Amino acid sequence: MKTRIIKKSLLKYWQEIVFIISIGLLLFEITKFNLTQNSIDSWDIVLLSLIFPLFVCLIGQFYWNNKTLSTALSVLLTIGSFIVVLMALYFIGTTNSKFLQAISMLIFGIFLLFTAFTMTRKNRSNTQNYV
Repeated sequence: MKTRIIKKSLLKYWQEIVFIISIGLLLFEITKFNLTQNSIDSWDIVLLSLIFPLFVCLIGQFYWNNKTLSTALSVLLTIGSFIVVLMALYFIGTTNSKFLQAISMLIFGIFLLFTAFTMTRKNRSNTQNYV
C-alpha cells in the first residue's frame, strides 16, 4: 500500500526528478573537478551561483507545489535545454570521432526539452479538477 502511494507521488513529480538528477550530477562533477584540480575561476563561481539556486528551487517544488515556481522553473529549464540541443547540434557538425556521444547528447537534450515543456501541465490539470 505504501509503495503504491510513493510511486504515485513520484510519478506526479517525474519532471522535477529528472532535472534534480541531471543538475545534481552536474554540480557534483563541477565541484569534484574544482576540488581535485585546485583550480576555480570566475566562470566556475558564476556557474555554481546560477545552478545551485535552481537546484534548491527544484527540491523546494516538492514541498511547495507552487504554480508560479513551476512556471518560472519551466521557462528557465526550457531555455537551458534548448541550449543543450544547440550545443549538441554544433558538436555533431564539428566532430568526426565522437559522433555517438554527440547523438546521445542531442537525444538527452530533446528529452530535457520535452520534460521542461510538460512541467507546468500538471498544475494546469490540478486547477481544472478543483473548479
